[in-house]
Amino acid sequence: MMSADKQHSGLINANNIAITILLVSLGMLFATFLLALLMYKLTATSWPPMGMKAVNVYPLLQSSFIIILSSFTYIKFQGFFFSNNEKYKKHLLYTTVLGLGFLISQVWIWSLWHERGITVDIGIYGSLLYVMTGVHGAHIILSLLALFYVHYIIERKERNKTEIIISNVGRIWHFLTIIWLIILATTFIW
Repeated sequence: MMSADKQHSGLINANNIAITILLVSLGMLFATFLLALLMYKLTATSWPPMGMKAVNVYPLLQSSFIIILSSFTYIKFQGFFFSNNEKYKKHLLYTTVLGLGFLISQVWIWSLWHERGITVDIGIYGSLLYVMTGVHGAHIILSLLALFYVHYIIERKERNKTEIIISNVGRIWHFLTIIWLIILATTFIW
C-alpha cells in the first residue's frame, strides 16, 4: 500500500506534467498566430496595410495594466494562502474581479475597433487582430472559470488538492498575462 506522502508526490508530478503540456500547447497555438502576423508584417509594404486605420494603443495599455495587476494579486493570494493568512480571500477576489475587468476591456476594445472600421472581414489584418485577441479572451474565460473553482475548493478545505490546483491555476494565469504582453508588443506596438 502506498503512503499518503507518495500519493501526494505522484499527484503533484502528474499535475506538473499535465500543466506543462497544456502550456506548451497554448504557447504553440499563440506562436502560430504570431508567426502568421510576423510573416504578414514583414511582407507588407506598410503597417497597418494600405488604407487601414491604426489601432489606438492606449485602451490596449489600460487593458494590459489590468491583467498585469491581476497577476500580482494572484501572487499575493498564493503567498497569503500558503502562509495561512486570511488576507488570501480578498486577493483571490481582486484577481477574479481584475480578470473580469480585463475581459470587459477586451470587449470595449473590440467595439472601438468596430467604430473605426476595423472588423474581421476587412482582410487578414482584421482577422489576425480579432483571432489573436479572441482566442486569448476565450482562454481568459476558461481561466476565470478556474478561478471560480479555486474559490469553491478553498471552501472545501482539502489542503493537498487545493495547493496543487492553486499552483496550476496560477501558472496558467501568469502564462496568459505573458502571452497578452507578447501579443501587445508584437501586434500593436512594434
